[in-house]
Amino acid sequence: MRYAIWIAVSTEAQAGSDKDSLPEQEKRCRAAGQAKSWIEVGLYSAPGESRTRYVNLRDAEDEIPQLHQLLEDGKAGLMDVVMLYDYNRLRDLLDPVAKALSSYGVQLYSVNQPVEPLDPEQFNPYASDAESMMRGMNQIVSRWQIADLRRKHTFGVMSRVRRGLHPSGRAPYGYQIREKNLVLNPAQAAIAIEIKDLYLSGLGVPQIMARLAEKRVLGPRRGRWSDYGIRYILRNPVYCGTVRLGYFRTKNDPRAGKSKLVRGDPSKILTGAGRHQPLWDEDTHLRILAEMKRRHRRHKGQKTYRLSNLLQCAEHGKALRVHYLRGLRDDAHRVWYCSALKRNWHVMLKDAEILPRISDRLVADLRTIGSRIEVTEEKDDTGILTAARDDLARRRERLADALEMGGLDPRTYAVRVEALDVQLREVEDKLGLAEGMAATRERRGQNLQAIAELIQSAPDVLLRAPAQEINQQLRNLVEKIVVRDGDFEIDYR
Repeated sequence: MRYAIWIAVSTEAQAGSDKDSLPEQEKRCRAAGQAKSWIEVGLYSAPGESRTRYVNLRDAEDEIPQLHQLLEDGKAGLMDVVMLYDYNRLRDLLDPVAKALSSYGVQLYSVNQPVEPLDPEQFNPYASDAESMMRGMNQIVSRWQIADLRRKHTFGVMSRVRRGLHPSGRAPYGYQIREKNLVLNPAQAAIAIEIKDLYLSGLGVPQIMARLAEKRVLGPRRGRWSDYGIRYILRNPVYCGTVRLGYFRTKNDPRAGKSKLVRGDPSKILTGAGRHQPLWDEDTHLRILAEMKRRHRRHKGQKTYRLSNLLQCAEHGKALRVHYLRGLRDDAHRVWYCSALKRNWHVMLKDAEILPRISDRLVADLRTIGSRIEVTEEKDDTGILTAARDDLARRRERLADALEMGGLDPRTYAVRVEALDVQLREVEDKLGLAEGMAATRERRGQNLQAIAELIQSAPDVLLRAPAQEINQQLRNLVEKIVVRDGDFEIDYR
């Protein structure tokens, strides 16, 4: 009997090198196989993969490559039995995996719920009900265990908040957990208080991040501070002595097997007076929230800059992007950079310098070629196609008349009309395309003449016209503006 071993745990923490779960599963399965003198042909390990969040087997295979390989090898006939420590190693995937394997002639064998497998030559999925009954009973027990654990966790966490204890096993920045309660971490607490003081003194979050970087202060995860990390500390009520539950919740999508963190329903947030020492009082917390609300700026749509999607790096062929030096959002500090070179100030172009130069070049070029801008004459087939469509329509009418007069039998009429209809549809499709192209050519010609006249009559229009309007006009005239070593070339359409 050839057997493969399947071992699995649900979380990455359970798969750590200091944990015994996976090695113990492997050891027990191998011992059972050796006791039966079976031949081991493979080991499939799924460390830190949940088996309870998938609706169908295909989604699980996409997310768990070890499971996909197991089923592929079973289909290839490389094993007779898949041995696992207990049925919980597959959880909700137990039935679909068992059915898939049985269709390939592979049986499941659980070390802790043993049902002796049949001889491979005699096995078929309907030969015995013992294993499937044991499997079904295990699934009932497994689902009850999971539901019971989650109920106990939910009520336990709610009880902790009501008693003033922090609900999570992970302490917020500035604290550490001792005997299930939050205790101050003096070094981190001082940094959190400094962040609060800097914000209330008028500094923005980016400036606070810069201050902390200058002091080489590491963030909560021993890395650089993020915008989110600063704001989380500022708005978290734990620092004014309040514990809460339900501000965030995990939203699961069983069809995709994915989960994400989302804001909870404000009416369902549970709060309590914490037993821990606060870093500031509730009035200060309300001042922070009011200041955050005052500074909040609503998104007013995507910002459009002059020459957006027109400037291109000659070396890398990438469109140049906008950046503001030192975070100062004014024309003097706006620069363009190539994304391939990141934000390297040595290769940045100042917008205030290059824009007038491009404007002057456009004016000079259009004085030379503006009077000769013409619409390219392309072959217009609309007249020919219109005549062909009308001719086919008349031929179809004549066929109908011939059928009515008895000059055609119904079968011949149907064949010939079907052929004409096919030709008519093709001609109508070509006619619609030709009419659209003709309209586009006409619009483009009008736009080209308009931008040429506009720039010649008002040379500074590029500098003072609204960015969105001038960009729309320029794209009808200019293909791209290629930038190389601070200079540029304009490719006209």
